[in-house]
Amino acid sequence: MRFYLRIVVTVTIIGMTALIGLEIMLRIFDPWGALAYVQDMKNAYAQLIPDEQLGYVQVDGHRRTPDSAQSSNCTIAIVGDSVTWGVGVSDNETYTNLLALMFPGVQFINAGVVGYNTAQIVTVIQTISADAYLYLMIGNDADNPPDVLAPYKNQTAVEIYYHQFARMQRQGDPTRTFPAWFTGAIQLLNTYDNVTTVFYGSVENPVYQYAAAHLDRIAAMPLWTHNNSVADPHPSAPGHAEIAASLEPVVATLITEFCGAAPPSEVWDE
Repeated sequence: MRFYLRIVVTVTIIGMTALIGLEIMLRIFDPWGALAYVQDMKNAYAQLIPDEQLGYVQVDGHRRTPDSAQSSNCTIAIVGDSVTWGVGVSDNETYTNLLALMFPGVQFINAGVVGYNTAQIVTVIQTISADAYLYLMIGNDADNPPDVLAPYKNQTAVEIYYHQFARMQRQGDPTRTFPAWFTGAIQLLNTYDNVTTVFYGSVENPVYQYAAAHLDRIAAMPLWTHNNSVADPHPSAPGHAEIAASLEPVVATLITEFCGAAPPSEVWDE
């Protein structure tokens, strides 16, 4: 009996030592960037406050677009979720700000908010005054919003890496059905002739396929190739540069169509 007890105790000690060692290693090296990702999300969530209509909003209204024209005869509102808001990048690195550099005569509003879905984004469009709107859609915009106002759960590094690995293994369900709030939001979105939706991801994604079947003004773009990290799928600064470059002709069309003669573009001048 004592022999088996010693084995159990030894195995337990070895296991706990291994877990402690793994925890320390992950804390020090963060090889997938999962800990940095969680911290970035905590920082983003900390800038949200409750709102009766939308559930939550950005505490300062909108994220800063430092290189945007402060006033203009042409205003373009960029709407979306955490990709548009710019998790993991600075104000001047967001694709909205990069578009502002391309079109110096245009006022750009970064109206992206972390965790927003299509229904919330349509409500944002209804509350912001702009000449035209560009909605960057991704595959999780048909999901219920996260509980961003709840205290962020403290987790060990091992737990964080486990959850991130599990998330990366999940695949989209090609047979999924969509909630009524999503289908209704898509129908409402299609009533705005000055809103262009650009979906980033596979055209096989069921979210894109549903939206494309019901929206007149929608385009599809390949997913950006530069992420913040292995664990964080948000675009890094080079990823935002990719997005801005792909959206330049879309924005140029919006300016021409809804603001009359397009203002000078740094891209066009090259």
